[in-house]
Amino acid sequence: MPFDNKDRCRRHEKCRHFGRDDGVRDIVSHYDADLSTVSEQRRVEDDNEVRSVSLRLQNIENSFYKETEELENDYKRYLEEHAEAKRQAEAIKLQLAQCEEKMEVVVSLRLQAKERMLQQQKQEREDSKDRYHTVLAWRQAEDLARSTEFIAGVKRVLESHEAQQCGKRRCLWAAGKPDSERIAQEIVVCTESAMEGGDEGQRWT
Repeated sequence: MPFDNKDRCRRHEKCRHFGRDDGVRDIVSHYDADLSTVSEQRRVEDDNEVRSVSLRLQNIENSFYKETEELENDYKRYLEEHAEAKRQAEAIKLQLAQCEEKMEVVVSLRLQAKERMLQQQKQEREDSKDRYHTVLAWRQAEDLARSTEFIAGVKRVLESHEAQQCGKRRCLWAAGKPDSERIAQEIVVCTESAMEGGDEGQRWT
């Protein structure tokens, strides 16, 4: 209340007693002034509160905009990284396809080389077999020729010994002392010497 115990107005200097006409008017004027003051104070307080709330809302809005911008930047960066990762994945996929093609070529070449090597080994075995048979045939022919020539030489030695025309001093056949083993050795020596063109052959020819 704006009055003390003695009905005096604590704020209005002209207010003296409650109940007096002039006092009533003063009281009314005082109340009007108080109401105006209170209204002004409340208006100021309300304005201050509104400004404070508005400032807080502005701060919240700015924070929201900032967070939204950061989220948008993160999303853009994610899209860029995802696109880069996708490009890298496509490049790796292409490299893998190229590697697979190269591997197929390498495998094909390796199989061809292996087939050629097998063919070459087979041909070498066949050539070696042919060479072996050729050499064997030549050796058999040479052996046969030697045998034929040797037999012919033995035949000539035998004929010369039988005719006692051997000029060897130790010829047992000419000495009239037949010995089959020793005579055979003499015949072989004479025959080989004659085949090689030595002097021994000249003594019985």
